[in-house]
Amino acid sequence: MPGDWILVVDDHPLFAAAVTDIVTQLAPETGVEIADSVAAARALVTRLGAPRLALLDLNLPDSPASRSLEALGAMADGAPVVVISAHDDPLRVRQAMAAGAVGFISKSQRPQRIMRDLAGVLAGAAVAPPVPEPAAATRELPLSPRQREVLDGVAAGRSNKEIAAALGVSPGTVKVHLREIFARLGARNRMEAVALYHRGG
Repeated sequence: MPGDWILVVDDHPLFAAAVTDIVTQLAPETGVEIADSVAAARALVTRLGAPRLALLDLNLPDSPASRSLEALGAMADGAPVVVISAHDDPLRVRQAMAAGAVGFISKSQRPQRIMRDLAGVLAGAAVAPPVPEPAAATRELPLSPRQREVLDGVAAGRSNKEIAAALGVSPGTVKVHLREIFARLGARNRMEAVALYHRGG
């Protein structure tokens, strides 16, 4: 079960310190820990348990961007992960959201906007840069019968564990299906996937 602390994973000391200062101002009752690598993050989670929230820079010295989110998500025991990255092109944003991030904050924004986005994240809001709408052909890609069942479960408000139990599969399998669903529909999160699916009939 997530604890009352926030994990900042960033190998840039100044930015990590700045994010920590902002989080401390916004949530003074919540502890903040900094890790400069996936290995350091793993050590903190092992010692303190899962965080309430993880703020993750994808480019880390011991993990490629394509693996960082997956690695942190696996060790954080279901804690929400928000990506904070200077690489904010639409493809990278979509990939991060499809891989399980609950938000994406661009480092290229003005400090005031970063602070506002962090405040939104701490309040439970979904935050991400504007991403162009995917092409109609992408939205209309068909889903397999199993993917439709998974998405029906999402639309009903069920968790991954509940969907897995209903379909007789593992939660990990549900996550794999969701990643493929997000990619096929060009969706950034569960809510958007359901909306795009129903919009496409």
